[in-house]
Amino acid sequence: MVHGRIICLGSLQHLKSKYGQGYTVVLHASKNPDVEEKLFDDAKQHILTTLKDSKLFSEQEGYADLHVPETTPLFFIFQTLEDAKTRFSFEHYTVEQNSLEQIFLRILKMKETHQM
Repeated sequence: MVHGRIICLGSLQHLKSKYGQGYTVVLHASKNPDVEEKLFDDAKQHILTTLKDSKLFSEQEGYADLHVPETTPLFFIFQTLEDAKTRFSFEHYTVEQNSLEQIFLRILKMKETHQM
């Protein structure tokens, strides 16, 4: 529901297959104060450029949440992340399948930006 209106309806599996395809990559900035924020921004840009069709979903100070389509091979995701981690010195990353909560947040964001 968004603003009191139902925008999607279905079983857990239906919602996951329709809206949850792909992976969530979470990047965590270095806790080292000597590492500039620009390096973290450069890392995000490098990853978004290298992993075609990936999108920045959300961002807060110190971390970024990216969506990577399922058509991107996992080995390529990890290879890109390891390369970026070495080149741009961010703390760590996680790669996971989309949770139901992430799917709902993505649907809400799509609706708010009129992509749905």
